[in-house]
Amino acid sequence: MSPTFSELKDLYSELSDFLATQHMAAVQSKESGTAEICNQKKIHNDQAYFLYLFTRLEGRINEKVQKQKPELKEAHFMEKVRWIFPQNSQVETRTRKYLEKRNSIGHGGNFNQVISMRVVVPQIEHLFNSIKL
Repeated sequence: MSPTFSELKDLYSELSDFLATQHMAAVQSKESGTAEICNQKKIHNDQAYFLYLFTRLEGRINEKVQKQKPELKEAHFMEKVRWIFPQNSQVETRTRKYLEKRNSIGHGGNFNQVISMRVVVPQIEHLFNSIKL
């Protein structure tokens, strides 16, 4: 069984808090190299959890399409999104931007891309919960 958003948030928070504690200790002891390593680990942790959360959303969209509009099963992901959410809506635009980030990170793009998980997590969770199967 896949972890719930609540479980994923808890796992993310646990590791994020650990990295923040390590970073703070490195800064206080004036170990700039260690502090930078901790900062990079946080960025990569954020990216990893972003990818994980986005796959939950992607799976939910694919499940809805498969159940209610099977002729779109092989369609591009954004075509499925536009079937569920109004085209050019804030939700469709946000999902497209998240897809672009996911593709960039997941296919070897910018590994230093900062993702604000405090913003992203509730938005992806809201999108997920708004898709009724």
